[in-house]
Amino acid sequence: MAPLWEIEQFCIKTNNSSEVCDTLFANGQMQVPLDVSIRAVKGTETYKLTDAELDTIKIVYYNNTTKELGFGFSKGWYCMVKENEYLHTLDTTSSVASSNPDQTVQVKRFWVSTKKKETADFAARVLQPDIGEDGEVTQMKITTSFASFNSHVTLTGISPINYTTDNITITTEDTSSGTYQWDVDDNGKCQKEEKWTQKTWYLSTSNYPLHKWTAWDVELDQWGGTVELRHCYAYRTHSNNLKLFFAWNKGDEFSRNVGVEVSHMDGKNRTAKAWAGIKVNRKKNAVCLCRVNFDSSAGIWGAEWDFPSCFITLWDVYGNYGVIGASYSEDRDSVVVKNTEGKSKGRTWYT
Repeated sequence: MAPLWEIEQFCIKTNNSSEVCDTLFANGQMQVPLDVSIRAVKGTETYKLTDAELDTIKIVYYNNTTKELGFGFSKGWYCMVKENEYLHTLDTTSSVASSNPDQTVQVKRFWVSTKKKETADFAARVLQPDIGEDGEVTQMKITTSFASFNSHVTLTGISPINYTTDNITITTEDTSSGTYQWDVDDNGKCQKEEKWTQKTWYLSTSNYPLHKWTAWDVELDQWGGTVELRHCYAYRTHSNNLKLFFAWNKGDEFSRNVGVEVSHMDGKNRTAKAWAGIKVNRKKNAVCLCRVNFDSSAGIWGAEWDFPSCFITLWDVYGNYGVIGASYSEDRDSVVVKNTEGKSKGRTWYT
């Protein structure tokens, strides 16, 4: 048998100073890069593998090279060829490099993740075509574990962080205030003003910086609501005052007009134009929850409701995550956060 081309160099490396070992959170999200370098010759000339030939490179277990790391999500170790959004190194002094100064060497990068808390050794495998005496082409499986290459890496999956109320930081801010208008028709039209206030609670992850979050079970117009109540998870009253609670998704700082317009007839035709121009996401890398209070001398706000299972899924920069529930205090004036399983229960009405 004679190879169509022959491998001269074949190795696998981690992308840090050691080049042979790396550590990652076993959360199924964090990736570490593995670079597989290969140099081939055809006769006396350097041979460049085609894309199809490079695609035969697989990450395999060092002690069982017939077992490949699958692509896509699984319960164990797996790899992808596409980089995701999370940080890739626990060593803050290193960075993921991508240069390849030796143009005779081809490098293929794999991104490896795991959900297993263990240490495992990995090698790389490639198919090298050979031609038999009968002219038939067969594929030889060449691995970096061969004595001529003797290359493998060791990866360690460590316990992921589960974020709960025990390892998040909460800060508060009296964000903004203003007035809103009442139209009163009591044998003669008149207008009066009442006060509104916004208070904000910011949630951040204590172990590592918060990367992203998503609020679930909030008003998103699916209940026939209005734009001004989007992301509201509780519409409650206390001592005639209206209390609106909001959970916002990640985004740049912005202003939003929130509230309701409510009319009531009880001998007086009264319309409360309870609008407030609030400020959202003023603090970077922090979940933004807020309470908007509308002072009122009359309880005209109609049926109350809330989402008792409102929750926020949050991820840090390494893909560690947690689920935090959002509620409100007994006096309906403060945001309350709690541990939750994040199971949707829909909206509850109060009359």
